[in-house]
Amino acid sequence: MDLTMGIAAMSMSLSQASLQSEVSLKVMDKTMDAASSQAAQLISDFSQNAKVPFGTPGYFFDARA
Repeated sequence: MDLTMGIAAMSMSLSQASLQSEVSLKVMDKTMDAASSQAAQLISDFSQNAKVPFGTPGYFFDARA
């Protein structure tokens, strides 16, 4: 009986470890999806050009000055 109990205990332990690993991967996947979405939004915000109406200060910019 001792060997059978040891095998059962080891099986339960491996099952719990597998479940913990699976949950950790799912949480990391969700975190990476959220970070990717935030990065895409940030890039989108930076890529939009600022529209300044003609004739307002800042419309012309002399980079050689």
